Amino acid sequence: MGAVVSFRDEKGTVWSIQEDPEGTDEGRELDELRPRAVRLRFASESEERTLHGYPDDWARLEPRQLQLLLRRATPVVIRFARHGRHRNAESDRG
Repeated sequence: MGAVVSFRDEKGTVWSIQEDPEGTDEGRELDELRPRAVRLRFASESEERTLHGYPDDWARLEPRQLQLLLRRATPVVIRFARHGRHRNAESDRG
């Protein structure tokens, strides 16, 4: 995948950030021929967010700049299936 960057936001939450190719989530076909998009995945102990459309040099940005990207990121919604397993709602699109 590449670089993993961590920073602490203004509320004291520690976030880990890394690029995440779409299509690696459970339920997606691995042999799809269409190209995969790449998104940034922000993860803290209690929350995940994703962001499409981010700077190529994101791994070298200052914490205050990373926080601006975090604000633009979309929260990941987890849906629970009847069998108790969870699925990422983003992987259901497509």
